[in-house]
Amino acid sequence: MLGWQERRRVLECQDVDLLSECAKLPLNSSGAGGQKRDRKYSGIRLIHKPTGVQVVSTATRSRARNESDALGKLRMAIALEIRCPWDVGERSRLELPKKGRPTPAMVADLFDLLEDRGFRIGEAVKELGVSTASLVKFVSRDKMLWRRLNERRMGMGLSPLTMR
Repeated sequence: MLGWQERRRVLECQDVDLLSECAKLPLNSSGAGGQKRDRKYSGIRLIHKPTGVQVVSTATRSRARNESDALGKLRMAIALEIRCPWDVGERSRLELPKKGRPTPAMVADLFDLLEDRGFRIGEAVKELGVSTASLVKFVSRDKMLWRRLNERRMGMGLSPLTMR
């Protein structure tokens, strides 16, 4: 299991370094793109060896683009799946930016805090020093993040968050 510092290194490292920690399996797939997509192994499955987290990308006919897409998916999947204990003394204050999509490192830290607080938003915002609305707005910028947050909340017997 990764500690939060090692997880942060993985989430923020260069693509070439992250790829060196992965098994790469070529895939062929059907769908838009015709014969080239059927004949060529342009899709890719990445398996991060230290965590076992897997992602697949078959979005384009280009293997290089699919690899780049898979790396982005892998970073976010690690951020969402690998939890580390939240210790206020060890981590710097988590800042939620007003614009832009959440980075995987931000997502990982936020989900660690939420996990520690039982996915109760009211307790998490006290720790963050932000309003409930700003936290909800931050999470709602990314559909996968929003869905995963609500899945975790419902798994703990809490009602899902809604956007207004």
